[in-house]
Amino acid sequence: METIHLSTNEFVVAWALVNGGVGFVLGMVPLGFGYFRGRRRLGAIAIMTTTIGGAILGIVFIIPAMALFTWLVMRGSRELEVTEQPADNPEHD
Repeated sequence: METIHLSTNEFVVAWALVNGGVGFVLGMVPLGFGYFRGRRRLGAIAIMTTTIGGAILGIVFIIPAMALFTWLVMRGSRELEVTEQPADNPEHD
């Protein structure tokens, strides 16, 4: 079996792709919570931040960003308000 030789540039690009993939996968956590809590925009910002930040700064950035955005989504969740008002029914002739 032959050894694999990578130049420094190839290694940096490969490492950024791996960390970007990990950031994308972990960014799906706040995206999922945002989707089901009605905060899709914040979830989309979270997945972009974890993917791009993960590619640049690595796992050191991904986990705190994921935790922060998950907390932001859960903290300010918009819950649907259910009101028990009678529906306007037209009178039948």
